[in-house]
Amino acid sequence: PLLGFAVTPLQEYDAMECADPPCVHTFDYVLPLDFNGVAPDPRSHPWGWNFTHYDVLWTQPHIHSFALSAELQDALTNRTICMCSIENGCLRYGETNNAGDEAGFLTDINPCTFSAGPESAGRLVRSNPVRSIVRYNTTTRRITGAMAMWNFFAVGVPGTELPAAPTVHASASPGHGHAAPP
Repeated sequence: PLLGFAVTPLQEYDAMECADPPCVHTFDYVLPLDFNGVAPDPRSHPWGWNFTHYDVLWTQPHIHSFALSAELQDALTNRTICMCSIENGCLRYGETNNAGDEAGFLTDINPCTFSAGPESAGRLVRSNPVRSIVRYNTTTRRITGAMAMWNFFAVGVPGTELPAAPTVHASASPGHGHAAPP
């Protein structure tokens, strides 16, 4: 099954304007790929965290206007998994006053896509730490509600399934909240 998830240490934050332009605010963090939405026993997780390895098929940063770039790295090897920037065309800002192309606003964030397979750039171990490095332009203003989240779609790699979770059976016995018969 296709697994959709996000990795983020927080929802929103403020990037403060600096006093000595030009200014770039950098927010980076390292978290395991399975940081969000994981049950205590991943084998019983309803969303499919029951593999040790995943092929990431699609990833995209969730960032806001004034973002300059967002980079996702394998934190163990420093290999770049996805790089979105204005320079490489992954981030696009509007140029007119037309709806959907508003000048100065982030209007398009293209995802990084990968094919499944052993040579895939998107193949990761579930507990693998990933590093996010997001840069915002804070030369002219304080940015409230800045974000640095990554969204993913991935599939489990066949042959890396976790063993089934043990089954727990409940039993009732006298002395454990049940009255003994008269």
